[in-house]
Amino acid sequence: MNIDGALDILLGGAQLTVHRAGLFSYQRWYDFPYRVFPDYDLILIGKGSGVWEIEGLGSCRIGPGSVLLIPPHVRNGTSGRVEGKCSLVGIHFDLRIANGADFFQTVPFKLVMKLGRRKELFAQACRIATEWSDASRPGRSIIVHDLTRALLVDLVRLYTQDGLQTIATDGRVLEVLRRLEDEYAGELSVGRMSRWVGVSVSHLRALFKSSLGLGPAKALQARRIREARRLLLGTSRPVNSVARAVGFSDPLYFSRVFRRTVGISPLDFRRSAKSP
Repeated sequence: MNIDGALDILLGGAQLTVHRAGLFSYQRWYDFPYRVFPDYDLILIGKGSGVWEIEGLGSCRIGPGSVLLIPPHVRNGTSGRVEGKCSLVGIHFDLRIANGADFFQTVPFKLVMKLGRRKELFAQACRIATEWSDASRPGRSIIVHDLTRALLVDLVRLYTQDGLQTIATDGRVLEVLRRLEDEYAGELSVGRMSRWVGVSVSHLRALFKSSLGLGPAKALQARRIREARRLLLGTSRPVNSVARAVGFSDPLYFSRVFRRTVGISPLDFRRSAKSP
């Protein structure tokens, strides 16, 4: 299936929610402190070069044309002051496909990209930020959402041309991802997931591997860790309670999986996310 057909399947009827957008310009320096947001943070760099620190990825060089797409609850920011003129646009949003699955579970995107059409993409992002900044504009919300949807389509198109081979469009994979959104905390196995969509375990594993490059068990684990991040940051529940709430019966195993995935322990993640 070509990219346009894949996007038609994934974005037709999708629910996009733009929470905020802004254009940031500095003449002498910029220094974004480490922070964590509960939504996707799309950052496009127009001018300026430096280093952006992303939890789990480390120090990443950024410059004009860099695009950062940071998932919810991932700590990030510049690692020190960067001198010189700079401009960047930040857009915070959530996106779910028509069946309720998270769009970005179906597109295994990179956190940091360097794509072509830099000026055109940045101009698109600036228009979104401009529209967002003036709440008095008639139809502002409609324009912001339509422009953001178009920008995301362009980014996925360019990303695909840049080396991404597949996007998950198989209905059985999408149905499993949808059900994992709500049923991640239950006693799940790959066998049970395969029965949801009426295929064998080996067939489901093959479908996931060809679509996402990972198996259904890893997709379940990723969903559980995503929810654990949210609970660790948004509540004061003890780590053992968080582990059980997201489907881990063994808190020690949860801590090992969390550390392997995020790079630090659940307690350290909670502490570091709250530190300046």
